[in-house]
Amino acid sequence: MSSLTVQTSNPFAGPSCHDREDRCVSPTEFWTSVLHERLQAWDGVDNSSPPATVDAALARIEEEISAMEGAMLAGRRRHNALLPIAHLLPDILPRVFNFLTLDKPRIPDADLNDVKSYAVRQQVALGWIKVTHVCVAWRDAALSHPYLWSTLFSRASTKWTAEMVSRSKAAPLSYIADSSSNYNGPLTFMEGPLGSMILPRLRYLYWDISATMFTNEDVRLRSIMESMPVLRTLLFMNIYSIEHLPELIKEVALPALRRLTLQNTFPASWTARMMHHLTHLEIIVDPDSFDAEYSSDDQDASSERGLPSPSEILLCLSHSPRLESLTLSRILNPPGAGTQHRRQPAVSLPCLTNLNYIGSAAALSCLLEGLDATPAVFSIDNTGTVEEHAHLLDRLIPWLGAESQPPTRSLLIRRDHGKVLALVARSEQTQDPHVKLRIDATETQGSDECNRMWYLFVSFVCGHLRTNRVGIRALTLEGQILSRLGVDGFRKLVADTELANIEELRLLGTDSPAGLPALALLPGDRIYLPKLEYLELYRAPLANARVGDVLLNYFKARRERGKQPVKTLVLRACLKVEDWEADLGEFVKDIISIACFNREFWTSVLHERLHAWDGVDNSSPPATVDAALARIEEEISAMEGAMLAGRRRHNALLPIARLLPDILPRVFDFLTLEEPHISDNFLNDVKTYAIRQQVALGWIKVTHVCGAWRDAALSHPHLWTTLFARASTKWIAEMVSRSKAALLSYIVYTRPSYNGPLTLMDRPLGSMILPRLRYLFWDTSATTFTNEDLRFRSLMESMPVLTTLNLTNYHSTRCLPKLIEEVAPPALRHLTLHNIFPPSWTARMMHNLSHLEIILNSGLDAEWSSDYQDASSERRLPSPSQLLLCLSQSPMLESLSLSCVMDPPSAGEHLRHQRTVSLPCLTKLNYIGSAATLSCFLEGLNATPAVFSVDTRGTVEEHAHLLDLLTSWLGVETRPPTHSLLIRRECGKVLALEAHNKETREPHVKLRIDAREPGNNDECNRIWYRFVHFVCGHLRTDSVGIRALTLEGLILARFGVDGFRKLVAETKLANIKELRLLGTDSPAGLPALALLPGDGVHLPKLEYLELYRAPLANPRVGKALLDYFKARRERGIPLMKTLVLRACLSVEDWRADLGKYVGNLLYDKWS
Repeated sequence: MSSLTVQTSNPFAGPSCHDREDRCVSPTEFWTSVLHERLQAWDGVDNSSPPATVDAALARIEEEISAMEGAMLAGRRRHNALLPIAHLLPDILPRVFNFLTLDKPRIPDADLNDVKSYAVRQQVALGWIKVTHVCVAWRDAALSHPYLWSTLFSRASTKWTAEMVSRSKAAPLSYIADSSSNYNGPLTFMEGPLGSMILPRLRYLYWDISATMFTNEDVRLRSIMESMPVLRTLLFMNIYSIEHLPELIKEVALPALRRLTLQNTFPASWTARMMHHLTHLEIIVDPDSFDAEYSSDDQDASSERGLPSPSEILLCLSHSPRLESLTLSRILNPPGAGTQHRRQPAVSLPCLTNLNYIGSAAALSCLLEGLDATPAVFSIDNTGTVEEHAHLLDRLIPWLGAESQPPTRSLLIRRDHGKVLALVARSEQTQDPHVKLRIDATETQGSDECNRMWYLFVSFVCGHLRTNRVGIRALTLEGQILSRLGVDGFRKLVADTELANIEELRLLGTDSPAGLPALALLPGDRIYLPKLEYLELYRAPLANARVGDVLLNYFKARRERGKQPVKTLVLRACLKVEDWEADLGEFVKDIISIACFNREFWTSVLHERLHAWDGVDNSSPPATVDAALARIEEEISAMEGAMLAGRRRHNALLPIARLLPDILPRVFDFLTLEEPHISDNFLNDVKTYAIRQQVALGWIKVTHVCGAWRDAALSHPHLWTTLFARASTKWIAEMVSRSKAALLSYIVYTRPSYNGPLTLMDRPLGSMILPRLRYLFWDTSATTFTNEDLRFRSLMESMPVLTTLNLTNYHSTRCLPKLIEEVAPPALRHLTLHNIFPPSWTARMMHNLSHLEIILNSGLDAEWSSDYQDASSERRLPSPSQLLLCLSQSPMLESLSLSCVMDPPSAGEHLRHQRTVSLPCLTKLNYIGSAATLSCFLEGLNATPAVFSVDTRGTVEEHAHLLDLLTSWLGVETRPPTHSLLIRRECGKVLALEAHNKETREPHVKLRIDAREPGNNDECNRIWYRFVHFVCGHLRTDSVGIRALTLEGLILARFGVDGFRKLVAETKLANIKELRLLGTDSPAGLPALALLPGDGVHLPKLEYLELYRAPLANPRVGKALLDYFKARRERGIPLMKTLVLRACLSVEDWRADLGKYVGNLLYDKWS
């Protein structure tokens, strides 16, 4: 036995490494040479060496590679340690990750089913967790911060949820359960060990119960409530309807619960223990979710189904004396009309600092009668009558002026849509308002009544708001509020309330002329707003005497009376600022003019151009009025021309304008396919005329974008070559003109039209279209042909360049008239007849074709009638002999499609020998119909199409005969070698087979058989196996054979274990590399992979295996799969690269064992 001495000296100890550094070699050369020296003693070892030597060499090489990977890892760590982000203190990075958890939370993989790429889906689903894959330092930082892992999602897998709980250590947990949660929903926690890990540490629970059914018999909810001792925040949500929690949790208390939110969810009762000792309570009812008569299966007849009364809410609040925040949205039941008012029980909430309410003003008044609280911040949005709002305002007086309220600094009064008024008060301490009031007086009739109510409301609130000794400093009016208050109302408001000393006034409505006169002085009047320092106006027309003069006089009066001038005047989108800027500048320190789109400049230029006509009005002499009108029209026309030039200059600078001149028409070419223009008559259901016109235009809208796009479209004649008969005559003529000399296509729809093909012969339009017509689609469903009407014959003779003709009838089957039997367009090569038969099968139009398609809808009657057909005409479907005679007139035929078109032979009829027709150019054949008929047809056809699709029905014998005739087609040399095979069981006893090659996506062989006569399943199984075995044995393949096999539907159950084994062993499927079992009958086929005594390994070259809904817990599946992988390893077969389990059960129990024998195991749970 020979021995080999291995030198393991360290080359770094010698001078060789320094020599390499001295020579300044590249890092690649350096490390390659070092590795070569380290392995130099093993250079002579190859596969012919003794096994022990090979094993020792492999071990040494693996050791060196592992050491190099460790060195590389150390280098990466050293690199990362020098990056700027590594300078952060150790506790900073986890805090950064904390913010990232909010911006990019982890998304359940099931929510990303629309993302096709598995790798991309996994990356998106990870969310912020991707940062833990950057480097070891980041991963350690994230793992050292338990709170990063404390938010759990119900849509995550059980294994990942358990991992998150482990990483969160002892931190309190938050759990988000959405409406589609089933497997990991809170109710299922009690059934597994995951509940004992999560519930005792749960601090926050968000539970969407929209898809959860609660019953009084199900005690799991009670168990959950009793298992959360540290839960502080609980949120129940239902997005569909109102849900009552079951009665069995009425007496269950959550000792640590302080924050409760109920959205479209009602408690078991308003005195339930879960409603006690709260600090934050939020009850919300969506207006679209509540129905006074809503039902609940788990609710008995005695349960209350309506909204709670104010008394019930007060009783509920009495159990939470330390309540700090309360939100009630559409939850209170308003008192009915005429009901006797009952005094509410008194409830004291001394700690209440925040209240939000949306609903009825009358209901809120009832609630406030029994509520003893003065919240510092409150928001009220209510509806009701004037009397109800007046009563409510009296109740709010203690709240408005309470000492706990921060002093109001600024006030915003806004008119919302309709007759809705809003008031917002802010203090200096916070940006958020501390008082928000919004009233909608629904019963207010006239504008005067509404104005009076608005003034009383605003003055009442302003008079009672708590302020400091200076009062309110800033007032903002938005919307059409000044016109509601009026001059006198605005004066009283700023004189009699806390607004007298405001320093900032913003009039942001468009009704400035209605309010600014309030600043004007009357005899003996004092100066309004003497401390005003900042004034802002929006769209104020300064040329109006009620605005500009009043504003200037107000500033003058302030100076005359020794008041400080206004520091800042802001004019936003105001007109005529230049004319007033000099005068106003004498009294204001700083004027800021904010123009809106430079409209002010162009308006002033136009005003200067028309200055000579300012005095002209309707009372001027007619000649002067006409001259002024002509001049104004001339100026407007000139402005439109200047605007057009500006748009052209703008468009010329856009990025799309950089395209080469011939690119844009090609883009439009694609658009004509996506958005063809549609006849306006098809859009009668679209009521709006403008929208109907836009839809009808289709792609032609691009010609309305700009002049450059229009010129590009008009310079491309092929864009205008598709004509529609339903369009107007004028538009068709325009399209023909724009198409220049290009060949045309003409589309004729079902309804008879003035521009139909038969009418083109009688009008000048026909001479423009027919000589250039290349493609004609004609739906003849509403067209009547007669042998006396010569127009059809003239039409056929007038289309010398027609290459494609498609005649269609959707309602019945018809024959073309006899008078065109000897007439045909000379250039015709593509012919499609849909429920249309030619005058005879030897007609001239059937000659010299390259593409023929004849389709007969199977639902139509073979004994169809025709008014123009004489008694001697054939009314039956053509026989195979007639079809072959027809095809003999087109020896250069390339594509043939026949659908339900041939007459099947009668029972017992002997097959007659067909005449032989040779079609050497035929490359594609599609057939749907009887197997016996196709056999008759193929007996007389000499052709070997490279691509064919056959869909047949018949007996077993008929299909056996057909397969014998197809043998030469399956293995023909012109056919590309088959790379993949799909076998699918469709509905009933229908079997389909598709063969694909590498070059094309479409299959080059499609076979579909429907053997309707087999009485039992065994006979059907035998037929299917013979069919598949026969086809697989005769398909043309390369030297390797078929590489991929896919089985869909319940196909494995048909083949059985022995049938599947024979199939993959005796045919060209023995060397497949990819196997997909996508049916739900995996237990019927997977045992075929198991070994029998003396057997070899089936599918030894298999690299990819995909299973769908395979029950791995079944020993015929899971154990058979594991045994197969073990046998492969025992026999030295390479490891399988990929195993995909889609929607399979019990994967977690088998993942560890299967992972030992598979390179990559992918599990898609939600397929």
